[in-house]
Amino acid sequence: MENTTNLKMPLLVSNQSQKEITHNEALIIIDNILQNGVIDKDLTTPPSNPNTNDIYIVGASATGAWSGKDNQLAFYDNGWRFIEAREGFTFWVNDENKLYSFDGSNWIETLSTLVLQQNLNNLTDVTISSASQYDILQHNGTNFVNTKEIQNLSLVGVNTTANSTNKLSVKSDSVLFDNATDDSRVKVNKATSNDTASHLFQTNYSGRAEFGLVGDDDFTLKVSSDGTNWNNSFVVDKTTGNIDFKGEITKNGNAIIQNPWVYNYLELALNAGYNSSVLSYDLSNYLPNDNCNYEILISAISVGNGNNQLSIKTDIMINNVFICKSGYGNAGGSAIIIVGTGRFLEKQTDYQNGTYNLYLHAYRKII
Repeated sequence: MENTTNLKMPLLVSNQSQKEITHNEALIIIDNILQNGVIDKDLTTPPSNPNTNDIYIVGASATGAWSGKDNQLAFYDNGWRFIEAREGFTFWVNDENKLYSFDGSNWIETLSTLVLQQNLNNLTDVTISSASQYDILQHNGTNFVNTKEIQNLSLVGVNTTANSTNKLSVKSDSVLFDNATDDSRVKVNKATSNDTASHLFQTNYSGRAEFGLVGDDDFTLKVSSDGTNWNNSFVVDKTTGNIDFKGEITKNGNAIIQNPWVYNYLELALNAGYNSSVLSYDLSNYLPNDNCNYEILISAISVGNGNNQLSIKTDIMINNVFICKSGYGNAGGSAIIIVGTGRFLEKQTDYQNGTYNLYLHAYRKII
């Protein structure tokens, strides 16, 4: 028996007996698919008690009487009958109140020009005036207005999907925060001192480094090898600004001792001092030739009898540092004093004659 090309309806042929059967068969197909809404498009199991003229779009991986009929039209007429969908077939799906069309492979939602026009005509509260490039149609609670502002969004995802935890999510090789006038500042605010305001760096979404205000108001840098166990590297005290290094400081893998003393035990001079006499010592041959201040450890020993006292000052000291005093007998003392870039110190003796041995024991850079 010959069929039509599109709906595969049976055709009458010459000398055919019982032509009414063939004719009625074609009418049944037309009656089922013409001006008839599809009840559902996602079912995979045939309904148990269908009515005549019920029509469905068979869902994927269908079973039972619908097995092997995915995406086909199934209508009931004393049993399930099927029509293979062709590209362009369009049906209203009743349970969704949406229009779907077959694109040759899948049924896709269709927004008709008529429905779109009707919906736009219903927007009687639209206010658009002098629309310009990049304007956005937004409802302000009363009217739709054109604006370039986007306010109070619950989620924003750029090239990715945001969620309730990461309400702003950006997937990009880089993110630029540029200045509008001069400055550019990124602010990270927390509610209370015990909360955290920080930047967290991850590998495959597992934490590896974090810096900021982590659980208090001191500035902390910490690192992790597994995202679970963390080691503090340093903490900057919020009150003093002092840096507390929690780990060993190294250079090329070797530990660096902070501000080490360099020992040399050098005798600077052996001189007799007189009343109010001043002797100057050039330290440039003993201290590094740089622009740093140094602490020096010096000592003096009084030799012989005499009512003598010894004090020292340097190029950056205003008041002398008292070292020792003797009264008719040997005496000694030591002190740590600061020497500036001028690299000299002065020995001052008062009262009667006295002789002193003056020594430079060690020095260290002030950092």
